[in-house]
Amino acid sequence: MNKNFKEYLLSVTNSSDCKELEIIQTLWSGYGKISRYQLKNASFNTVVVKCISLNKWIDHPRGWDTDYSHKRKVRSMKNVVKLDNYFSPGQL
Repeated sequence: MNKNFKEYLLSVTNSSDCKELEIIQTLWSGYGKISRYQLKNASFNTVVVKCISLNKWIDHPRGWDTDYSHKRKVRSMKNVVKLDNYFSPGQL
């Protein structure tokens, strides 16, 4: 688990520790994932987190690693972030 991500998750959940329990779904040919995390000493037992990386995915097995496909995924991710913020304002 990325150290910066773990520190952020512990901070926003006021948890003393966290552990990834499962990957619910991968996103955009490896550009991200939705995972369930178990929290220790927090108000919630578990949280579902969407993690996204905009690093260009290379060597896709089906050849979907062109600059055009990367830009399309970035646009798609920006739209998803807008929708997430619209439908769940103030959520973690």
